[in-house]
Amino acid sequence: MRRLVRVATLGLVLALAYSLGIVVMSFVWPRSVYAGGAPQPVDAMELMPVGLLLRKLVPSVLMIVLVLGGLYAGYFTATEAGAVGAALALVIALLALPALVLKQFFSPT
Repeated sequence: MRRLVRVATLGLVLALAYSLGIVVMSFVWPRSVYAGGAPQPVDAMELMPVGLLLRKLVPSVLMIVLVLGGLYAGYFTATEAGAVGAALALVIALLALPALVLKQFFSPT
């Protein structure tokens, strides 16, 4: 358990360092972060409705939880988790894009 906490902590530290690096770059070298070298004004816009937000968010969260949860729980090896993730991605794509049918999906053209 301690090792898992150390690995998670290291990952969070690296993610925070990366984020901080981007913020520092935006002040020191704005052309490397902003298009045109300066922040662009953003018009006020409406927020996405909660139902639509959840419909777009749930498949991604489900895939992350299933693959990483299966790995950490010991249900999958790394190879099996990759296969489960690929299969779940295919199912999500087929559900999200009803026009995509299996015959077209496996067609070489």
